Amino acid sequence: MGASTSRISIRQGYVLVERPDDYEIDLSQQRKDLARIAALCAEANCRKVLALGGRARLKVKISGVDIFGLGKSVAELGLTVAVVMPHDGSKEDERFFEDVVTNRGAAIRFFSNEQEARKWLGID
Repeated sequence: MGASTSRISIRQGYVLVERPDDYEIDLSQQRKDLARIAALCAEANCRKVLALGGRARLKVKISGVDIFGLGKSVAELGLTVAVVMPHDGSKEDERFFEDVVTNRGAAIRFFSNEQEARKWLGID
C-alpha cells in the first residue's frame, strides 16, 4: 500500500473514491476499499461509483489472477464503476478487468477524463 489511503464518500446518487498520488494498487488494499465502497453503496442505496486518481501515475501491483478475482467481487456487488486515474498497468489488464466485470452482469469502464466518466454514469 502507498503512503496514503483512499478517501471514499457518499455523494448525491453515487459513491466517490479519491486516490492520492502516492497510492499503490495492490490486492489487499483493493479488497479493503471494495468493502468500504460496498458498505457506503448500501447505506446510500446506490450502485454507481466514480473512482478518481490524482495527476501521478499510480503503481499497479496486481496480477492477472488478482484482477480476475477483484472483477468477480465487483460484479457480485452489482456495481457500475467509472475509473479516471492514470496508472502504470497495461491496456490489456484494463480490458480484462472490464470483461470480467461485464461478463458477470455489472459494469466498469476506464476513462481519460472525469466529464466522460460522469456522463457514462449519468451523474453529470
